[in-house]
Amino acid sequence: MSHDFIHKQVPETALLRLVKLAAQHARRLEKLVRECLSSRAYNPETAHQIRILTRKCTAAWRVLRHAGAEVDHDKSHRTLRALRKTLGDLRDADILLEEFHDFTRHKKVASDEIVIGCSSDDLVAVLHQSSRSSS
Repeated sequence: MSHDFIHKQVPETALLRLVKLAAQHARRLEKLVRECLSSRAYNPETAHQIRILTRKCTAAWRVLRHAGAEVDHDKSHRTLRALRKTLGDLRDADILLEEFHDFTRHKKVASDEIVIGCSSDDLVAVLHQSSRSSS
């Protein structure tokens, strides 16, 4: 499909709106990256929003390029893809940590419920039995 065909099919007002939208995404992306770099604490939500914006910027630049706009997409695409990959790895780690914390909280609650459900005599008996079986 030629650029001329796409350009004729896409009204100029739609292209102008897309350019404005891509610029808004790029400004928001820049702001969040600066915020992330200047912050002393890692914020998983900021990293997630940066990943979303990298996808939106990439998509907008692709459409603009196919519509005939002069967009230096290749260098930007590589940079955004590397950023998205790094943040994707962090996001995966965040999810694993969250699942681990949920799992350990659940295990603690379960073990607390077992202990609460037992009388002190039951606990003493279990302790004695485990000390005899370990000797």
